Amino acid sequence: GSGGGMPINLLWFDFHKECAKMKWYNLSKIFDLRGTEIDQHGWFQTDANGKIINMQVGVSRTNCMDNLDRTNVVQSVLARRTLVRCLEMAGASSSACAEATKDCLETPFEEFEKVYKDVWGNNADAMSLLYSGTGALKTDFTRTGKRTKKGLLQDGWNSTMRYYINNFLDGPRQDGVDLLLGRYVPSLNTPTPFEPRAGQETIMSFVMKLFVLGVAVF
Repeated sequence: GSGGGMPINLLWFDFHKECAKMKWYNLSKIFDLRGTEIDQHGWFQTDANGKIINMQVGVSRTNCMDNLDRTNVVQSVLARRTLVRCLEMAGASSSACAEATKDCLETPFEEFEKVYKDVWGNNADAMSLLYSGTGALKTDFTRTGKRTKKGLLQDGWNSTMRYYINNFLDGPRQDGVDLLLGRYVPSLNTPTPFEPRAGQETIMSFVMKLFVLGVAVF
């Protein structure tokens, strides 16, 4: 752009189609299509004296339906690639780093992977708790690099709790946010927003859906 930054590039990546049936390795297609641009973003870095030795000139923004779980998986892959380049600049083996960039899901640095995956999973859960009231989905993959039966069951539980929280507990909080942001202005001349709406979920209908789901699963 005119400010000296990189131009905006859009990449449409169908996560569900590309990664269906545990084909997580297809995330590497992101780098096949936009790897050069992502690497050119760089990162911000200073030396021990605070002198700037590296400037970041771009960012990778990832959007999905709720900007949470799938976004987190993709961002973890992007961040790993940049961190590998940082490690190389800090003195890590160039050959090992070159090998690491060939696999977007894993690096040959075992201790790094252990810490990185744990920190990223904790970050995902913290953001998800603020956003949805539960831990993040797919963190078994974020933490271990693969999907597990325990992770699938945990995702099912978290999804059920999100449905309940969204329909029965988030209303007052959303009302408060709307009031603070000025999206709702109280007036004697307008209908109250607190009356039940047509088609609004009830506890009875939620319990019935939960029962049907349980019968279908078990």
